[in-house]
Amino acid sequence: INVVNDLYSRIQDKKESLKLLRSKLANLRKEIAKKKSNRLEDRKKVSMLQEKIEQDSAAVDIVFSLLEYFLFDAREKLEHAYSIDPFSLKILQLTGESEYNRGRMYSANEAFKNALKYFFRYLNHDKGNFWIYNDLSATYYELKNWKKSLEYAQRAVNTYEITSYFDNSPNEIKMAFDSTLNIPGYFDRKIYFQLLFKRGLAEIKNFDGEAAYKTFSRALAIAPNQEDKHNAQQALEHYVLWDDKNIASAVRYLEIVDSINVGNYSWSYDALKDLLSQLKSDHAKYKVTYDRSLLAWNYLERQEEAAEMLYSVVAALDSNRETSNVFEMPADTAEQQYFVKCGQMLLNLGRKYRRIGEYDVARKYLAMDTTIIWKGRAKAFLLLIPDVPTSIKGRERMILFNKKRMKLLFRARQLMANLERQEINQMYQEMIQIYKRLGDKNNARKYFAEWQQWKASQIHG
Repeated sequence: INVVNDLYSRIQDKKESLKLLRSKLANLRKEIAKKKSNRLEDRKKVSMLQEKIEQDSAAVDIVFSLLEYFLFDAREKLEHAYSIDPFSLKILQLTGESEYNRGRMYSANEAFKNALKYFFRYLNHDKGNFWIYNDLSATYYELKNWKKSLEYAQRAVNTYEITSYFDNSPNEIKMAFDSTLNIPGYFDRKIYFQLLFKRGLAEIKNFDGEAAYKTFSRALAIAPNQEDKHNAQQALEHYVLWDDKNIASAVRYLEIVDSINVGNYSWSYDALKDLLSQLKSDHAKYKVTYDRSLLAWNYLERQEEAAEMLYSVVAALDSNRETSNVFEMPADTAEQQYFVKCGQMLLNLGRKYRRIGEYDVARKYLAMDTTIIWKGRAKAFLLLIPDVPTSIKGRERMILFNKKRMKLLFRARQLMANLERQEINQMYQEMIQIYKRLGDKNNARKYFAEWQQWKASQIHG
């Protein structure tokens, strides 16, 4: 049975890996078809992914065959043992676990129901074994009876706590209950973590955010190793705290993410919009809007909508907007990506419309980009063409245009550490030309000298 449990875990991990690989291959093929590419590099990528999928699929088949062999062998021996001693508690428990594993392997509800029969027979003789309650909870979980699963998960925790009440023999793997629980004795951190974690999963399925928060917080506090600590933290972040304990919305979001991963972009885009109205926290709203903007930009040919959607998130995140003309980058690293991605989108749109001569539209997006403090902001200043009222004509119009353009170039100059060498050369060339045009030879010479000094520093550097 222990071997079966281990092999089953390995198969599940490998199946998840295969699912991601197949999704990656499907997306790669879509991108290649979209680009109408026949490059050798692209064909190699497809071939490598296909080979990896074939290898992993073969590995899953081999492990599954081993799993079937060990499970069949275990069932045969347990049936024989049960015929000899039908009242052995250990045989009842192991037979139940064998049926439970059969149910998981073949998605057979009939096997899960058989498992329940053996576990309940065990309970008729001994109600003090917390593992039996844990087994019952796991079986009901597989049957999607979330209420019963939670009931027995709670009994497993309670029974273990009562059992530990009488344990006064601490050792290297045991730890005293803290005084806030009002429980004397010692507990095994590994066992207690496992029981708490499974109760937390059942609470998630019952959409009980408050209870799940307390359970996973407790599990996190007593986690016996880094892996368990990580798992508890992930459960808190992805389910409990993702939308301020609104677990139903977190579960729905993860379902949509799965749909995105298999390439259902248009459906996912609409589903995320529907989800927005159900969210409680700003954090979740920003994340969903960010995801929608990426779908719109990368897959749905709705770049303008994507950029403006994400710009609204940037504006909402900056609490200093009322006293500033720019959006300050937040301290939270997760939120910083919204600023960077929005800046990139706006800059690319500005370049696109500038290239095709739609300068008013280009100006709109580049001006928006200059309000976001990110490393590409200097490029937006360099590309931004000033707006001059059409009522101003002739030389007056030229002078005003050049003065406005010079202000933008100076803003780019202040941030020139974020410019490419070619862009810096372009900036100085244009500054000098504008000063010459305006008849300001002194400043033209001054910035020519500064330009030469910068180029010399690049050579020596």
